[in-house]
Amino acid sequence: MNRDGTGQHRLTRSRGLDGFPEWSPDGRKIAFESNRAGGFDLYVMNANGSRVRRVAASPAFDGIPSWSPDGHMLSFESDRSGNTEVYVMPAAGGPARRVTHHPGFDGSAVWLNRRRLAFASRRADANVDIYSVGVDGRGLKRLTRNILDDTAPARSPDGSRIAFVRGLTVSTDERRRLAGEAARHHPSGRRGACLVTRRQADRIPERPRRKPRGLRHERERVEPAPADAEPSAGRPTRLAAASGLGASSARPASKRSSSSSGIE
Repeated sequence: MNRDGTGQHRLTRSRGLDGFPEWSPDGRKIAFESNRAGGFDLYVMNANGSRVRRVAASPAFDGIPSWSPDGHMLSFESDRSGNTEVYVMPAAGGPARRVTHHPGFDGSAVWLNRRRLAFASRRADANVDIYSVGVDGRGLKRLTRNILDDTAPARSPDGSRIAFVRGLTVSTDERRRLAGEAARHHPSGRRGACLVTRRQADRIPERPRRKPRGLRHERERVEPAPADAEPSAGRPTRLAAASGLGASSARPASKRSSSSSGIE
């Protein structure tokens, strides 16, 4: 459809679930995931919905595609190894190459440039952070470090910035505890706070968290960097914040991983 909501046109017609569409850099093709053949696989079609082709298929889940800047490659996440990892493959189809190797979740990858990817990973501190890595699997670099989960990275058109979601997932009991902590740490000294802001959460002493269920999130971005250069780790700039803590069943870094935040 057009950006003003007019001209809506249905592109896919299958009895399965077609989702996570991603435009190619030249705007001529769309990559997406679908379970129309049983399991979730990767497909590519023309922008008008014609010539739908399956480009990746495995008994496991393959999804969340992202185009390389030149349109020749796709990154995606898959649990074909028994654990969710980041893979890359030719956009026209062909063998997939595994990029990440870690027992924790690695997924939601996006291309920073033709040589590096940014992705969300649960591999340190028991929470999700944003990392970058070369397409050859080398040069792993942690970009964010926070007690909240950082997920769903999205690159700017020139690759110099990354937008992502920062969220806190808590159980009902943990939400009550955090509210109490926030009241004790509130700058005004007042009690009875019911909203834990990011600044307040940063002051709360770290404690082991229960299995997460609820969700609060913020959209963030890092500061500008030179074109075609990997964004460096640093203090992000807040773009928007949710008004409070609320329950959610959103996945952390992708729709089928453990609990966390996602872009709304």
